[in-house]
Amino acid sequence: SYMPSFKLEQPVSPHTDIAADEQIAALKSGYQDSRARKRFRLVSLTGTALLFAGISIAAYFYFFKTQTSLDRLWQPFARHGHPVLIVLPTPTGLEFYNASDMPLGLQNGHFSPDEVHLREGYFTGIGASLGAARFAEQLALRHQPFTVKFGLDASFPDLSAVPTILLGGFSSPLGQKLSQNLRYRLTNDGKYIAITDTFPNGNAWRIPIYEPTGKMDQGYALVTILHNSDFKQPVLLVAGLTAIDTASAAEFLTDKDYFVEFTNSAPKDWYKRNCQIVIYSHDYGSSPG
Repeated sequence: SYMPSFKLEQPVSPHTDIAADEQIAALKSGYQDSRARKRFRLVSLTGTALLFAGISIAAYFYFFKTQTSLDRLWQPFARHGHPVLIVLPTPTGLEFYNASDMPLGLQNGHFSPDEVHLREGYFTGIGASLGAARFAEQLALRHQPFTVKFGLDASFPDLSAVPTILLGGFSSPLGQKLSQNLRYRLTNDGKYIAITDTFPNGNAWRIPIYEPTGKMDQGYALVTILHNSDFKQPVLLVAGLTAIDTASAAEFLTDKDYFVEFTNSAPKDWYKRNCQIVIYSHDYGSSPG
């Protein structure tokens, strides 16, 4: 027997079929081209981002690997828009009206009013002067401006306003007030002047108070670096037991070979911490060694 079958087709013209095929092919081609362009843009953007990231990482590691210990010490003082303040002490001194009277007065141990007069705010020590010159050089090398004040012209509000460097030991009233609550501080018992560790059973590094500076063959200085304090600004205190010791401390803080001896034994993040450093030096006459 015979069973007829039927196949129904849409009655369209041959031209319409060709146009539809071309349109479909064009749409597919355009879609594929668009995807390719998007992939290209994505790859290009990703490559650019990775390039910049690589340059940034390389620059970061290069910067920190090429930084010296001195760079890390001075960086907090050299990244501010305001000038760094350098404060020099102005101890009260005796000035002889006649220079020839001085040896006689020293031998007698007393002076008459007509031989001498007091000078306040007039002198500064050789150690503080040398330190100011050395520190100014370090700041200038890093294109950091600075200003200078003397004696009581500086005050605690200055320390809250700008990074500050205080020079001088017993001759610096502001430095003495600032360090009176710190662990290491300068002390005077009437017979010896010393750098004293105030912790129980702490050490003390001392020299006779009345020994002429030129006859001392050793000395001590205390360096205090405050990064985290109530002042919200970095503070550097440089205090020697004598003027020569202050000069020794200034040399230590500006010579990379000396300073690296400290950083080699210090914690790795020393440049972020508050720290105090006791420095021992040999003195040769009126010059630090």
